[in-house]
Amino acid sequence: MSLLVENGAATLHPCDNEPPVSDEKKVTFYATAELNGEPVSLGIHPILTTYLLKLEMNESIDHDCDLPNDELTSPAVNPPMLSLKLENCQGYPQTINVEASSDLRGADITVQDVLRTIHEGLRTPISKRELIKLGGEERAAIRASFKERCKSEEELSKGPRRFDRLGGRDRLQILPKLPPDGALSPMPTFQPSEFLGQSRAGSSRNPVW
Repeated sequence: MSLLVENGAATLHPCDNEPPVSDEKKVTFYATAELNGEPVSLGIHPILTTYLLKLEMNESIDHDCDLPNDELTSPAVNPPMLSLKLENCQGYPQTINVEASSDLRGADITVQDVLRTIHEGLRTPISKRELIKLGGEERAAIRASFKERCKSEEELSKGPRRFDRLGGRDRLQILPKLPPDGALSPMPTFQPSEFLGQSRAGSSRNPVW
Protein backbone atom coordinates (compact mmCIF):
# COMPACT_ATOMS: atom_id res chain seq x y z
CA MET A 1 0.00 0.00 0.00
CA SER A 2 1.00 3.61 -0.48
CA LEU A 3 -0.53 6.93 0.45
CA LEU A 4 -2.02 9.09 -2.26
CA VAL A 5 -2.49 12.79 -1.39
CA GLU A 6 -4.98 14.68 -3.52
CA ASN A 7 -6.69 17.98 -2.72
CA GLY A 8 -5.17 17.84 0.75
CA ALA A 9 -6.66 14.44 1.62
CA ALA A 10 -4.56 11.31 2.14
CA THR A 11 -5.97 7.97 1.05
CA LEU A 12 -4.64 4.46 0.56
CA HIS A 13 -3.61 3.40 -2.91
CA PRO A 14 -2.72 -0.17 -3.90
CA CYS A 15 0.80 -0.71 -5.25
CA ASP A 16 0.92 -2.51 -8.58
CA ASN A 17 4.13 -4.35 -7.68
CA GLU A 18 2.75 -5.94 -4.50
CA PRO A 19 2.44 -9.73 -4.76
CA PRO A 20 -1.12 -11.10 -4.48
CA VAL A 21 -2.20 -12.44 -1.10
CA SER A 22 -3.16 -16.11 -1.18
CA ASP A 23 -6.46 -17.32 0.27
CA GLU A 24 -4.47 -19.29 2.86
CA LYS A 25 -3.28 -16.00 4.41
CA LYS A 26 -6.69 -14.29 4.64
CA VAL A 27 -8.56 -13.95 7.93
CA THR A 28 -12.12 -13.65 6.66
CA PHE A 29 -14.91 -12.33 8.86
CA TYR A 30 -18.54 -12.18 7.69
CA ALA A 31 -20.47 -9.11 8.84
CA THR A 32 -24.15 -8.85 9.76
CA ALA A 33 -26.23 -6.06 11.26
CA GLU A 34 -29.86 -5.45 12.14
CA LEU A 35 -32.07 -2.40 12.10
CA ASN A 36 -35.29 -2.56 14.12
CA GLY A 37 -34.82 -6.32 14.42
CA GLU A 38 -34.47 -6.88 10.68
CA PRO A 39 -31.23 -7.86 8.84
CA VAL A 40 -29.66 -5.12 6.74
CA SER A 41 -27.82 -5.46 3.42
CA LEU A 42 -24.34 -4.08 4.04
CA GLY A 43 -21.65 -2.50 1.94
CA ILE A 44 -18.24 -2.77 3.63
CA HIS A 45 -15.57 -0.07 3.48
CA PRO A 46 -12.87 -0.94 0.89
CA ILE A 47 -10.12 -0.87 3.54
CA LEU A 48 -11.83 -3.80 5.24
CA THR A 49 -12.79 -5.77 2.13
CA THR A 50 -10.02 -5.40 -0.43
CA TYR A 51 -6.88 -3.93 1.13
CA LEU A 52 -6.01 -7.03 3.18
CA LEU A 53 -4.35 -5.19 6.05
CA LYS A 54 -1.81 -7.21 8.01
CA LEU A 55 -2.85 -8.10 11.55
CA GLU A 56 -0.06 -7.72 14.10
CA MET A 57 -0.01 -9.32 17.53
CA ASN A 58 3.00 -7.40 18.86
CA GLU A 59 1.87 -5.39 21.89
CA SER A 60 3.71 -2.30 20.63
CA ILE A 61 1.67 -2.21 17.42
CA ASP A 62 -1.35 0.09 17.51
CA HIS A 63 -4.70 -0.83 16.03
CA ASP A 64 -4.69 1.81 13.32
CA CYS A 65 -2.30 0.17 10.82
CA ASP A 66 -0.84 3.63 10.04
CA LEU A 67 -3.97 4.55 8.10
CA PRO A 68 -4.88 8.18 7.36
CA ASN A 69 -7.24 9.65 9.94
CA ASP A 70 -9.87 10.37 7.26
CA GLU A 71 -10.06 6.67 6.53
CA LEU A 72 -10.02 5.56 10.18
CA THR A 73 -12.95 7.79 11.05
CA SER A 74 -15.03 6.76 8.03
CA PRO A 75 -18.16 4.64 8.61
CA ALA A 76 -17.13 0.98 8.42
CA VAL A 77 -20.33 -0.05 6.64
CA ASN A 78 -22.95 1.43 4.38
CA PRO A 79 -25.56 2.19 5.62
CA PRO A 80 -23.81 3.38 8.82
CA MET A 81 -24.68 1.23 11.83
CA LEU A 82 -24.45 1.45 15.63
CA SER A 83 -23.41 -2.21 16.08
CA LEU A 84 -21.98 -4.95 13.92
CA LYS A 85 -21.49 -8.70 14.31
CA LEU A 86 -18.46 -10.44 12.79
CA GLU A 87 -18.22 -14.22 12.38
CA ASN A 88 -15.15 -16.29 11.48
CA CYS A 89 -15.05 -20.00 10.58
CA GLN A 90 -11.27 -20.47 10.24
CA GLY A 91 -10.50 -21.35 13.83
CA TYR A 92 -11.45 -18.23 15.73
CA PRO A 93 -13.97 -19.59 18.26
CA GLN A 94 -16.24 -16.66 18.98
CA THR A 95 -18.35 -14.06 17.27
CA ILE A 96 -16.94 -10.54 17.56
CA ASN A 97 -19.42 -7.80 18.40
CA VAL A 98 -18.34 -4.31 17.34
CA GLU A 99 -19.82 -1.23 18.98
CA ALA A 100 -19.19 2.43 18.18
CA SER A 101 -16.47 3.75 20.49
CA SER A 102 -17.57 7.37 20.34
CA ASP A 103 -19.42 8.77 23.34
CA LEU A 104 -21.64 10.75 21.01
CA ARG A 105 -25.21 9.52 20.98
CA GLY A 106 -26.04 7.79 17.72
CA ALA A 107 -22.40 7.57 16.64
CA ASP A 108 -21.65 5.17 13.80
CA ILE A 109 -19.14 2.32 13.83
CA THR A 110 -15.94 3.46 12.15
CA VAL A 111 -13.11 1.60 10.43
CA GLN A 112 -11.05 2.29 13.55
CA ASP A 113 -13.69 0.69 15.79
CA VAL A 114 -13.60 -2.49 13.70
CA LEU A 115 -9.79 -2.72 13.62
CA ARG A 116 -9.47 -2.09 17.34
CA THR A 117 -12.10 -4.67 18.29
CA ILE A 118 -10.59 -7.36 16.06
CA HIS A 119 -7.06 -6.76 17.33
CA GLU A 120 -8.21 -6.87 20.95
CA GLY A 121 -10.19 -10.06 20.35
CA LEU A 122 -7.35 -11.85 18.58
CA ARG A 123 -4.90 -10.86 21.33
CA THR A 124 -7.02 -12.50 24.03
CA PRO A 125 -5.06 -15.37 25.64
CA ILE A 126 -6.30 -18.93 25.12
CA SER A 127 -7.04 -20.39 28.53
CA LYS A 128 -5.94 -23.87 29.59
CA ARG A 129 -9.60 -24.74 29.87
CA GLU A 130 -10.13 -23.87 26.20
CA LEU A 131 -7.07 -25.89 25.14
CA ILE A 132 -8.22 -28.98 27.03
CA LYS A 133 -11.48 -29.00 25.07
CA LEU A 134 -9.61 -29.11 21.75
CA GLY A 135 -8.38 -32.19 19.96
CA GLY A 136 -4.71 -33.15 19.99
CA GLU A 137 -4.19 -32.15 16.35
CA GLU A 138 -5.68 -28.69 16.89
CA ARG A 139 -3.63 -28.13 20.05
CA ALA A 140 -0.48 -29.08 18.15
CA ALA A 141 -1.34 -26.62 15.37
CA ILE A 142 -1.85 -23.83 17.91
CA ARG A 143 1.48 -24.58 19.59
CA ALA A 144 3.25 -24.54 16.21
CA SER A 145 1.69 -21.22 15.20
CA PHE A 146 2.48 -19.75 18.62
CA LYS A 147 6.14 -20.75 18.55
CA GLU A 148 6.58 -19.48 14.99
CA ARG A 149 5.01 -16.12 15.86
CA CYS A 150 6.92 -15.43 19.08
CA LYS A 151 10.44 -14.09 18.68
CA SER A 152 11.38 -13.55 22.32
CA GLU A 153 11.14 -15.25 25.70
CA GLU A 154 8.85 -12.46 26.87
CA GLU A 155 6.35 -13.21 24.09
CA LEU A 156 6.56 -16.94 24.76
CA SER A 157 5.88 -16.40 28.46
CA LYS A 158 2.49 -14.83 27.66
CA GLY A 159 1.15 -18.03 26.14
CA PRO A 160 -0.90 -18.57 22.94
CA ARG A 161 -3.53 -16.08 21.85
CA ARG A 162 -6.71 -16.56 19.85
CA PHE A 163 -4.72 -15.31 16.87
CA ASP A 164 -2.75 -18.57 17.04
CA ARG A 165 -5.89 -20.53 16.22
CA LEU A 166 -5.80 -19.02 12.72
CA GLY A 167 -2.82 -21.11 11.60
CA GLY A 168 -0.68 -18.27 10.24
CA ARG A 169 -3.50 -16.30 8.61
CA ASP A 170 -2.79 -12.61 9.13
CA ARG A 171 -4.41 -10.60 6.32
CA LEU A 172 -7.79 -9.11 7.23
CA GLN A 173 -10.82 -9.37 4.97
CA ILE A 174 -14.40 -8.56 5.99
CA LEU A 175 -17.29 -9.53 3.73
CA PRO A 176 -21.05 -9.16 4.16
CA LYS A 177 -22.76 -12.38 5.22
CA LEU A 178 -25.54 -13.41 2.86
CA PRO A 179 -28.61 -15.28 4.17
CA PRO A 180 -29.08 -18.88 2.98
CA ASP A 181 -32.33 -18.00 1.23
CA GLY A 182 -30.95 -14.85 -0.40
CA ALA A 183 -33.86 -12.85 1.00
CA LEU A 184 -31.89 -9.63 1.43
CA SER A 185 -31.91 -6.99 -1.27
CA PRO A 186 -28.67 -6.45 -3.25
CA MET A 187 -25.80 -5.11 -1.15
CA PRO A 188 -24.84 -1.43 -1.41
CA THR A 189 -21.82 -1.02 -3.65
CA PHE A 190 -19.04 1.51 -4.15
CA GLN A 191 -16.93 2.61 -7.08
CA PRO A 192 -13.15 2.46 -6.52
CA SER A 193 -12.75 5.62 -8.62
CA GLU A 194 -14.92 7.42 -6.07
CA PHE A 195 -13.00 5.94 -3.15
CA LEU A 196 -9.45 6.86 -4.11
CA GLY A 197 -8.35 10.43 -3.64
CA GLN A 198 -11.46 11.68 -1.86
CA SER A 199 -11.79 13.08 1.66
CA ARG A 200 -14.18 11.63 4.19
CA ALA A 201 -14.92 15.09 5.59
CA GLY A 202 -18.57 15.82 6.12
CA SER A 203 -21.53 13.89 7.47
CA SER A 204 -20.78 10.29 8.46
CA ARG A 205 -24.30 9.43 7.39
CA ASN A 206 -23.33 9.93 3.76
CA PRO A 207 -20.15 7.97 3.07
CA VAL A 208 -18.71 8.79 -0.38
CA TRP A 209 -17.63 5.21 -0.98
